[in-house]
Amino acid sequence: MSNKPETAFELPFSFGEGFLQDHAGHIISDPRIALIELIANAYDAGATKVELHWPEEAGQPFVLTDNGTGMSRPEFERRWKTLCYNRLHEQGLHAENPNRIPGKNRVAFGYSGKGRHGAFCFADFYLVETWKDGVSIHARVEMTKDHNAPFYCNIESEGKKNGHGTEIRAGVQRNLLTESEVKELIGSKFAVDPAFTILVNNDSVQLLNLKHLVTTPIQVEPFGEIVVHRIDSEVQDRTTQLRGITWWVQRRVVGNSSWEGLDGEGAYLDGRTTLAKRFSFVVEADILKEGMTDVKPDWSGFHASKRFNAVRDAVHKHVVTSLNEIQASSRKERKTAALTETKGILRELSTISKNAVGTFIDQVQEKCPTLSERDLFRTAEIFGKMEQARSGYDLLKQLRNVHPKT
Repeated sequence: MSNKPETAFELPFSFGEGFLQDHAGHIISDPRIALIELIANAYDAGATKVELHWPEEAGQPFVLTDNGTGMSRPEFERRWKTLCYNRLHEQGLHAENPNRIPGKNRVAFGYSGKGRHGAFCFADFYLVETWKDGVSIHARVEMTKDHNAPFYCNIESEGKKNGHGTEIRAGVQRNLLTESEVKELIGSKFAVDPAFTILVNNDSVQLLNLKHLVTTPIQVEPFGEIVVHRIDSEVQDRTTQLRGITWWVQRRVVGNSSWEGLDGEGAYLDGRTTLAKRFSFVVEADILKEGMTDVKPDWSGFHASKRFNAVRDAVHKHVVTSLNEIQASSRKERKTAALTETKGILRELSTISKNAVGTFIDQVQEKCPTLSERDLFRTAEIFGKMEQARSGYDLLKQLRNVHPKT
């Protein structure tokens, strides 16, 4: 029996005109984030190849095609029509693997399902074709001002098609990037995985073709040479996925990209910082290929060995030096701010003690690059007070040792 009073009635939910913009945020307003999200969806679908046709002028179409797992009709309806789709709960932590990529499983980018809205950054509607298990479906997804729904998603036809994959097509009405900008953007994010091929207007996006790439050969005695590439994407991503240090052996990725320290003393960078979401390193360490004794059978990591330990130490030294160079200007500013915060204590210190505080701040920033500005200020203040106390104690010792004139 219902507990509702006889006069009660239910009101349907409605959506304000700006709901989708608030819901998806930068995904449908920033073209760089939108493109990354669309390609990340292909990555999560287990694609080994993505082809992007990108226009030269506004009004022309872009077409993004991948060979990922594709979707059946029920899967498409569930994933595309559900707001805040929980990918982790429904599909798990790892990406699909329809192409039977050997080795470790990819860790998926997606978790909220918002990335599919990326095409709305360029147009008010887009077309989707997805095929799986011999069946292809065609759908139209359109932004709407209807208060009953933020967007419409209608399947217009079904057919037969072999293989698996997904294609998204839309006319670029706004936010047009140049072809070179698109290549640099995509390459700085995805070129760290050689098992993921991306073509823009039939031209393969290669790591070594990136403009903001610094390549350094390093001799690891007595084993040979490795090469470390530092990538600067110029813009920070929403996540650190595929950021950090990525290891290649014979053009295959070993383990997962990570900012975890190679010396066992914590992360090089805090994943929440701008630097962690902007920079990455790729280590080409083919000297570890010999007999594959250094690489674990599932390619999830390395076995400890003299050769790997020597390579790891060389990479650690290079990464620390490189990050110190990147952060040099910001560290100077942080040091000045920390000294300003502790000026009340510094006034009472000798020149030697003031220099000691400055040196201490330099060392803390070098050893603890993830330390927040607030904690740096507190640390400098504590050390300043210790210097203050030590100076006072030294003064007492000097007074005690003074002998009165006879």
